Amino acid sequence: MFPPPPHPLVDSSGGQRFLVERILNHRDVNGIRTSYLVRWRGFHRRGTAGSLVPS
Repeated sequence: MFPPPPHPLVDSSGGQRFLVERILNHRDVNGIRTSYLVRWRGFHRRGTAGSLVPS
């Protein structure tokens, strides 16, 4: 399992930003192993995460 994600960075406007880095290992049919650094950046405003607003 992956370690827990880091705490979000909160900017002056109250928005939260996440920066998550993971290393994925892949082994092909010839046994050659390759590591990939995967970086994911997420951003959401306060009060909008996981909330549904009726239209």
